[in-house]
Amino acid sequence: MALRDKLTSILQKSTGSVDELVKAEEAISEVNEEIDATRTKLESYRNRIRFSDVRIEYQPEFGESQLGFGRPVMTALRSVGTTLGTTTAVLIYIVTALIPITLFTLALRWVLHRFGLRLRFWRKKSSETGTMASS
Repeated sequence: MALRDKLTSILQKSTGSVDELVKAEEAISEVNEEIDATRTKLESYRNRIRFSDVRIEYQPEFGESQLGFGRPVMTALRSVGTTLGTTTAVLIYIVTALIPITLFTLALRWVLHRFGLRLRFWRKKSSETGTMASS
């Protein structure tokens, strides 16, 4: 670019013989051709880079669990600890949920018993059965 500008300024000043001006004009055209060729190569390289997108996906779990009989069995055996831990956690949640329900039921029964209101629905059935048996 600098060479082209320098040669163009020589032509504009036109302070030389005709032979020098013709040579300068030829040099300018050669420099312009080189610039165009270099731009074309640069664009070609940019296009190559754009189209050279590489993506690699690695999924080791897929190969371990999808092939043969032994690999899924080994995967299941390796997850025994997780399964036992999850089962224990579920049992802890159930016990934790039942403790307040049980305490509330016992407190309600105690309050009803304290004020003489007993739940006797199970005795009615047994007393009815006793009267039927004696008849």
